[in-house]
Amino acid sequence: MQPVYKHKKRKAAGPNKNEKKVMREMEAERRIGMAGTLKERYPSVQRLTIQLNFISPQGHLLEQQTRHYGPADACDFSATCLGRCGGTGSFDLESKIKEVISTRRAASDNTGTCQEKLYPGSADCCGSRLQCKIEVSYQPGN
Repeated sequence: MQPVYKHKKRKAAGPNKNEKKVMREMEAERRIGMAGTLKERYPSVQRLTIQLNFISPQGHLLEQQTRHYGPADACDFSATCLGRCGGTGSFDLESKIKEVISTRRAASDNTGTCQEKLYPGSADCCGSRLQCKIEVSYQPGN
């Protein structure tokens, strides 16, 4: 009598890394579209400037960005980490911007560290820093 061989059932294949990348990009575009304009979210703000400095754990400048928002511009107040985590980490600037505007400050300097794991199950985190300078111009009379 011959042995009976059973084929192993494969689990359903999930999206590959390219498909995941496309999905993340589509999600980012959707989030930007839903964000609304600066005037809708913060009517008293005339102009918002955010300067971002991405710094490696060793202290090297990875990239410098400056974002300018006018009253009609769509607002996306998040920044993808450019450090060792490979872009899976992100910084959400929304709460800090909301705090600066609610207290009617003209400028604010902030720093944050990426806590994203280097890979699943790793005890090490990315450790890249974001230095952020927020400058706000308010509508006259508001």
